[in-house]
Amino acid sequence: MLAWLGDLNARERRTMGACFGGWALDAFDVQMYSFVIPTVIALWLGRGEPQAAGNRSRSCLCSTRNFSPAF
Repeated sequence: MLAWLGDLNARERRTMGACFGGWALDAFDVQMYSFVIPTVIALWLGRGEPQAAGNRSRSCLCSTRNFSPAF
């Protein structure tokens, strides 16, 4: 499945590594947003404990009632 990787020259392997690194950083960035945004919402809205409010905010944001956040 990865036999083509052996056919690459040094420059192509470095390019492949750089592309993989960029993809990994992008995936990490998106993962961090899922943890940080509910906490920031809780702090901005003053809902008490950031973690507890973050869980409520996440469920409120995912609410489909009237297609708007249920704050």
